[in-house]
Amino acid sequence: MRLALTKLQNEAIELARQIYRMPEGRCGGPLHIVLDDGNIETEHIQWCVDYINSDECDASVEMKELCLKCADALIRLPARKRCKVYTTLCEGD
Repeated sequence: MRLALTKLQNEAIELARQIYRMPEGRCGGPLHIVLDDGNIETEHIQWCVDYINSDECDASVEMKELCLKCADALIRLPARKRCKVYTTLCEGD
Protein backbone atom coordinates (compact mmCIF):
# COMPACT_ATOMS: atom_id res chain seq x y z
CA MET A 1 0.00 0.00 0.00
CA ARG A 2 1.35 3.39 -1.00
CA LEU A 3 0.98 6.29 1.37
CA ALA A 4 -0.35 9.50 -0.09
CA LEU A 5 2.14 12.30 -0.42
CA THR A 6 1.53 15.58 1.38
CA LYS A 7 0.95 18.84 -0.45
CA LEU A 8 4.45 19.99 0.51
CA GLN A 9 6.03 16.75 -0.73
CA ASN A 10 4.21 17.11 -4.05
CA GLU A 11 5.38 20.72 -4.27
CA ALA A 12 9.01 19.70 -3.71
CA ILE A 13 8.72 16.92 -6.30
CA GLU A 14 7.19 19.23 -8.91
CA LEU A 15 9.85 21.89 -8.31
CA ALA A 16 12.60 19.27 -8.62
CA ARG A 17 11.08 18.03 -11.87
CA GLN A 18 11.03 21.60 -13.19
CA ILE A 19 14.72 21.89 -12.29
CA TYR A 20 15.53 18.66 -14.15
CA ARG A 21 13.63 19.84 -17.24
CA MET A 22 15.83 22.91 -17.59
CA PRO A 23 18.98 22.45 -19.72
CA GLU A 24 21.19 23.60 -16.84
CA GLY A 25 19.35 21.37 -14.37
CA ARG A 26 19.92 17.93 -15.86
CA CYS A 27 21.84 16.80 -12.78
CA GLY A 28 19.81 18.80 -10.28
CA GLY A 29 21.49 22.14 -10.94
CA PRO A 30 22.79 23.92 -7.85
CA LEU A 31 20.78 21.43 -5.74
CA HIS A 32 22.52 18.40 -7.23
CA ILE A 33 24.08 17.25 -3.93
CA VAL A 34 20.54 17.02 -2.56
CA LEU A 35 18.47 15.97 -5.58
CA ASP A 36 20.98 13.68 -7.34
CA ASP A 37 23.19 12.50 -4.49
CA GLY A 38 20.49 12.09 -1.84
CA ASN A 39 22.12 14.31 0.80
CA ILE A 40 18.74 15.33 2.20
CA GLU A 41 19.91 16.48 5.62
CA THR A 42 19.19 20.09 6.55
CA GLU A 43 22.86 21.07 6.59
CA HIS A 44 23.30 19.94 2.97
CA ILE A 45 20.19 21.76 1.82
CA GLN A 46 21.34 24.88 3.68
CA TRP A 47 24.79 24.62 2.08
CA CYS A 48 23.10 24.65 -1.32
CA VAL A 49 20.98 27.67 -0.36
CA ASP A 50 24.10 29.54 0.76
CA TYR A 51 25.87 28.60 -2.49
CA ILE A 52 22.92 29.68 -4.65
CA ASN A 53 22.86 33.03 -2.85
CA SER A 54 26.61 33.52 -3.28
CA ASP A 55 28.49 35.20 -6.12
CA GLU A 56 30.04 31.81 -6.96
CA CYS A 57 26.80 30.39 -8.35
CA ASP A 58 26.50 31.16 -12.05
CA ALA A 59 23.08 29.59 -12.57
CA SER A 60 20.37 31.59 -14.29
CA VAL A 61 17.96 33.66 -12.21
CA GLU A 62 15.14 31.26 -13.09
CA MET A 63 17.21 28.25 -11.98
CA LYS A 64 18.18 29.94 -8.72
CA GLU A 65 14.55 30.79 -7.96
CA LEU A 66 13.39 27.22 -8.63
CA CYS A 67 16.20 25.77 -6.53
CA LEU A 68 15.51 28.12 -3.62
CA LYS A 69 11.79 27.26 -3.70
CA CYS A 70 12.57 23.54 -3.81
CA ALA A 71 15.11 23.87 -0.99
CA ASP A 72 12.57 25.77 1.11
CA ALA A 73 9.98 23.05 0.59
CA LEU A 74 12.49 20.33 1.48
CA ILE A 75 13.71 22.09 4.62
CA ARG A 76 10.14 22.37 5.89
CA LEU A 77 9.65 18.60 5.57
CA PRO A 78 10.70 16.17 8.29
CA ALA A 79 13.53 13.81 7.30
CA ARG A 80 11.23 10.83 6.65
CA LYS A 81 9.12 12.83 4.21
CA ARG A 82 12.22 14.25 2.50
CA CYS A 83 13.39 10.68 1.99
CA LYS A 84 10.11 9.85 0.26
CA VAL A 85 10.54 12.86 -2.03
CA TYR A 86 14.02 11.63 -2.98
CA THR A 87 12.93 8.04 -3.59
CA THR A 88 9.93 9.22 -5.63
CA LEU A 89 12.25 11.28 -7.83
CA CYS A 90 14.59 8.27 -8.22
CA GLU A 91 11.70 5.99 -9.15
CA GLY A 92 10.41 8.46 -11.70
CA ASP A 93 6.87 8.34 -10.33
